[in-house]
Amino acid sequence: MVVFRLFDYADCPEDGTVLPGAHSIERFLIEEELNWIIEFNASDRKICAQELTNYARGANVPIAYMILEVLFSQLFRLPLPPQPTGFYGPVLLDLCRVQSSTMPQVLAQAAELLYQRVATMQPLCLDRFVDWFSFHLSNFGFRWSWNDWKDCLTADRWDAKKIFAREVIERCRRLSYYGQLKEFLPTSFAAMIPPPPDVVCKFDDENQPGYEAASKFLTLIQSRSDDNTIMAEIRDGENRYDPDLFGIFFAVLLKTSAKSFSHTFVALSRYSTTLKTIADTSDEMQEVLLFCLFQCWRHNHLRIIILVDKMLKMQILDCGVVISWIFSESLRSETDRQWVWEVLNTALERLSRHIHKVAHDVEILQKRVDRQRNEAGDEMEDSEVKTREQEELEQQQEKLDNLKDFQKSLFLDVLHKFTVLLTEFIVHCETEGTDFRTPYFAWINGRFKQIFLMHGADLHEFTDDLRRELFSSSDIDPNVLETFQQFVALRE
Repeated sequence: MVVFRLFDYADCPEDGTVLPGAHSIERFLIEEELNWIIEFNASDRKICAQELTNYARGANVPIAYMILEVLFSQLFRLPLPPQPTGFYGPVLLDLCRVQSSTMPQVLAQAAELLYQRVATMQPLCLDRFVDWFSFHLSNFGFRWSWNDWKDCLTADRWDAKKIFAREVIERCRRLSYYGQLKEFLPTSFAAMIPPPPDVVCKFDDENQPGYEAASKFLTLIQSRSDDNTIMAEIRDGENRYDPDLFGIFFAVLLKTSAKSFSHTFVALSRYSTTLKTIADTSDEMQEVLLFCLFQCWRHNHLRIIILVDKMLKMQILDCGVVISWIFSESLRSETDRQWVWEVLNTALERLSRHIHKVAHDVEILQKRVDRQRNEAGDEMEDSEVKTREQEELEQQQEKLDNLKDFQKSLFLDVLHKFTVLLTEFIVHCETEGTDFRTPYFAWINGRFKQIFLMHGADLHEFTDDLRRELFSSSDIDPNVLETFQQFVALRE
């Protein structure tokens, strides 16, 4: 059993009540009651906050500290918190409003303690900390003692404090507007302010190769030319689709629809036939789309996350190509950013949801066929209905089997890429005579563990295949293999 402790008696005011010891039975009992109150009132955050406040009135301990400790212990629980992650931010807001004399100060103290310990967090927990803290700041005018965190400014690129602070600033920009960042951040944090989140289209430059083609595509898009006209322009002299022209077209499409997500979705739908037809010809064409998307929206990560997911849903992109892109050399400079891993896990989750939907359809069809057999027995007269239902079941079952095979291959590919990345780094450190246990290793290894944490239910089905086809290799360093062994041990 993992026991979460954020505060000890030294963190509480000296003139107040005493916080029970970390292993005190009194502390465990109060925690259990607080957990029960949260679970019982989880459907209404305002009532939940009020009930926690009512409980606090009769407590002879620094209950604000214990309430926050319980809430954060739930938020950071792995693999999943008891409630949706979006539940905790509003509850903490309501607690600050209801207990305005004590809770905001204790919560600020908790945030500071968590920041100081962020290097010991799993990246998945750091993500949740970023999401909660940026949400909380957005409800209090982004007021914070930023200068207390100046130590992150001179830290290494892979330092957890620096990653956390940078991602919080990025999230605050999403929750406000770009100009407001400069208003609430001190000048010492100027280097951490991201560039304006505007679309960047290199073909706006007249001296850029491809400018003339971009101008032509712009005219065609503005005149709402049909797919056949666009595809004809993308073909080269040998009547094959030209990847450079395809990239120019997509960049112009993104630029012309940059006003809002709705505009971009409409543009993708209008030219979905063009995008899907050409993307289906090869993985290279899908890589062109991803490369252009990153080049155009590299200063607006939310756009990339949502548009990759949208194109996966539209079946313009394939999950396997997206994963190869995530681990490609062109994104190596982004691996310390939160958005990269969000794209990876979103792609895996989308495939998993699709498989569950198909499995549900198979289950319904199987029940329907079984019911028909039971009702008619051996004298079923409507053989056509029987055949039609049976054929549909067989088709769906085949589709499900193919999807599961694809999912297994995808997980093998993802985990193999992680093992290669980590093992090569360990070998490099041993060659250089340095310790491999660096912030970089902790970050990448944490993202490796995140795959097992977030997709454990699906991976469990393939445990034997993973062991046989990947984790039995002697080339994998024992420090990397340990993660898989821990995952297997959880199920044994």
